[in-house]
Amino acid sequence: MERRKALKNLALGMGYTIATPTLLGILNSCVTKETEYADWHAKVLSTKEKYIVTHLVDIIIPETETKGAVAVNVPQFVDLMLKDIESDTDRNQFKRGATLFALHFKEKYNKPILKGSKKEIENLLSIFFDIDPKEVKRLHTLQKQNIFNVPREQADEYSLYKFLVTLRSLTMFGFATSEYIGEFVLSYDPIPGKYDPDISVQEVGNAWSLR
Repeated sequence: MERRKALKNLALGMGYTIATPTLLGILNSCVTKETEYADWHAKVLSTKEKYIVTHLVDIIIPETETKGAVAVNVPQFVDLMLKDIESDTDRNQFKRGATLFALHFKEKYNKPILKGSKKEIENLLSIFFDIDPKEVKRLHTLQKQNIFNVPREQADEYSLYKFLVTLRSLTMFGFATSEYIGEFVLSYDPIPGKYDPDISVQEVGNAWSLR
């Protein structure tokens, strides 16, 4: 599949309607040297939000035998998506959700989240998703609502889970479309050969990169 079309379809599948040149510009701008947690300048995220996002991204896709999401600049990708792609309403909801996450952290650990460890943040995150199936179904239904139709007493819950679910989607999207995954994890051929429709699954091996 032609890369531009494939990226657009992937974005649409995750709920994003994106102008393809804009998306490719974001992906290209995130191709930099590996960075530490604080060694980059955010365009939308505050210092606290950047700290939260970076730790959560690292928890969602940690480093294993392959690089993790932080190493391939997914936090920077999230920041640029918020700046260039998300609507003002969705961007504000994301930031409000991050603020609520920080407040829950302070209530649990009696200290600001900027002094929190990755393990503490991971423990807090697990609380929000270690819930019974009925609660999952209720939250899923809540997330489908437009923010303007959400009852006031559920607004904070809506914003918190909207933040967590959006961040998870952006993390998976940014990681899957990163240069590292495209060239070193998936099958990658910068000069592809002829098209052969008659080939067994065993011969295909890894999924092919979109890059």
